[in-house]
Amino acid sequence: MRDPVIEPNREAQTYAQYEILARLYVIPALGRKRLDRLTGRDVQAWVNKLPKTCQCCGQGKDSARPKRHLDPCRRQRCCAIGRCCRAYPSRRTIQAARNTLRPALTHAQTEEILSRNVARMVKLPTMRKRVCGKASWSVEAAHAFLESAQSGSDPRYAAWVLIFVMGLRKGEVLSLQREDIDMDAGE
Repeated sequence: MRDPVIEPNREAQTYAQYEILARLYVIPALGRKRLDRLTGRDVQAWVNKLPKTCQCCGQGKDSARPKRHLDPCRRQRCCAIGRCCRAYPSRRTIQAARNTLRPALTHAQTEEILSRNVARMVKLPTMRKRVCGKASWSVEAAHAFLESAQSGSDPRYAAWVLIFVMGLRKGEVLSLQREDIDMDAGE
């Protein structure tokens, strides 16, 4: 259902983002609380809890998938079968969820449903920087990979060498043109 108050006053993308954030984050956590009984402590507790809550578990994303499916990408694979995927929301997502609640409470304030906007007082929690899940290959693993690519006549073998040995990034390798290569000099 479209909101006759918010939708005409916002860009389509803003409205779509508000709808998603309200449905996934705000309403499940605070939707049962009466607005006139909502306190800053309630909102702060919700905001503090968000970075520690796996959203796949909290929103039931994996449990909504069928247990058995021909396509392995479409069947349950993590939280529903006891292997939490740790899909925690980013600081930006938490900020956007809080920023979705704030204008809603401001509107309730202008409609004289609330006397104050308790979301304005809420501070975002300090979050630790996440360690990226990507690990570098060991020298032995990179060597084994290059040997396998060479013995298997991989057409991208030269690109792999440039990436591993020269430290070129994927975009740099993919942007190389034939005129960039001097076959006589081996450069």
